[in-house]
Amino acid sequence: PRQRLIVTMAKETQRAAKNLGTLTEFYETREIAAQNLEAMKQALQSVAEKRKARAEASAETQKKLAAVTVKPEDVALLKEELEMTEDEADLALRENNGDLRATIDAFIAR
Repeated sequence: PRQRLIVTMAKETQRAAKNLGTLTEFYETREIAAQNLEAMKQALQSVAEKRKARAEASAETQKKLAAVTVKPEDVALLKEELEMTEDEADLALRENNGDLRATIDAFIAR
């Protein structure tokens, strides 16, 4: 009876140690997962901030380009002489502040 009790207690102790190891492993894994989740949140926030900054910069650029006055005859000349589409010619002129000479120079320099 006493020996059986000792064996039973030893088995219970082993089982408890195993459960404690499993529990410790669970919490360590959970802590690592929480750290990974936080790192992922920070990375996603950084990406979102960069996207927002690019979108704002693009909107500002579009606003500035829209404010440039483009002469229809300059667009026609670029279409005919440089074989640009109307949209390409219009954008090229806007990017060069409506300056035909600067637009042609930029086209040649590419």
